[in-house]
Amino acid sequence: MTFNEEDITHIDKIHMKFAGFTEDIDLFDSVVAEGNIENWLTLLTDEMQRSIRNECKTGCQDCTSMPFRQFCFQSASQVSLLGVQKKWTDQMEDALILSHKERRERLEIKLKEVFADLALMSIMCLEEIPSKLQRTKLETLVTIQVYRSEEHTSELQ
Repeated sequence: MTFNEEDITHIDKIHMKFAGFTEDIDLFDSVVAEGNIENWLTLLTDEMQRSIRNECKTGCQDCTSMPFRQFCFQSASQVSLLGVQKKWTDQMEDALILSHKERRERLEIKLKEVFADLALMSIMCLEEIPSKLQRTKLETLVTIQVYRSEEHTSELQ
C-alpha cells in the first residue's frame, strides 16, 4: 500500500508483484486508515476489488481501441495479459460463430490476425525497452501467444 504524502491516514495505491517487480494500481477512492483496524481493512479490501475490477474493465476496452504497444506498456501486467487473452478469444469466437462451411475459412483469417499480433510482439522484443518490467511483461505475452497459436494451428491441420 502507498499512503498519501499529505495525509498519511489515506491509502491511495496498492502494489502488485510480477516476476520480482512491483507495479502500482491507483485505488478508485482512497481509504482512510483510522479507527478499528478490522473496519478499515474491510473497506480497503472492498476498494481494492473495485479498483482492480475497474482496471480490468478499462483494460478489456483499451486492448482493442488503442495501439498494442501503448496498451501493453501502460497497463499493469495482469491487465495486459487479460487484454491479450480477451482479444484472442474475441477473434476465435468471431470465427466460430459462423456456419461450419465458413468457419474454417474465417478461422484461418483470424489466425493470421493472431500471428500478426505475435509478429508485432516479437518485433517489439528486439527493440530497446525502457525497463526490465516491461521486457518481462512483453516476453510473457509472447510466450502465451506462441503457445496458444501453435495449439490451435495444429487443430486446423
